[in-house]
Amino acid sequence: MLDVRYHRDSPAPDKPAADMLGDAQWEWLRQQLQEPADLRLVVSGTQILLDSDTGSETWAQYPKARARLFHTIREAGVQGVVFLTGDQHYAEVCRMRNVLPYDAIELQFAGLNQIEEPEFNRLRVSPVCQSLNSFACLDIQWEQTAQDVPHLMFEVRDADSGAPEILYRVNLDELALQKQ
Repeated sequence: MLDVRYHRDSPAPDKPAADMLGDAQWEWLRQQLQEPADLRLVVSGTQILLDSDTGSETWAQYPKARARLFHTIREAGVQGVVFLTGDQHYAEVCRMRNVLPYDAIELQFAGLNQIEEPEFNRLRVSPVCQSLNSFACLDIQWEQTAQDVPHLMFEVRDADSGAPEILYRVNLDELALQKQ
């Protein structure tokens, strides 16, 4: 879980080197990525894969910091990283190709009973959750069975009706390091 507020610089067009985390937290993240894991949820209160021109807070307003985040993950040589973010009061899934050794995937959800108008996001790969009252679940199937492979399922449901609004599945092998 990253603290994207305590050491964060103010973003500005004349400050392209502005940082989100600070040196101690970057080192902590690097160390955490060295721990063995089949799946790593990197949690940020600010969206990582939202464009900088939306008007909302996003890692894209800190281009050097976002590039450093991707570089830190690549340099660690780890698989299984998924970004779990909040801050926008709706839910969506975003996917950015060719920034990690596999696609960067962001599962975004915030606000159990709030809604704001979704912003344009060119990396969105799911519907946007529009219900006033909603909740999200992550279901992880670790073991391969005769019928299925290990996967993560991101599910957002309307809390009033129970209707699913987002069902997004990521097979864990999609987050594996590519053999060269």
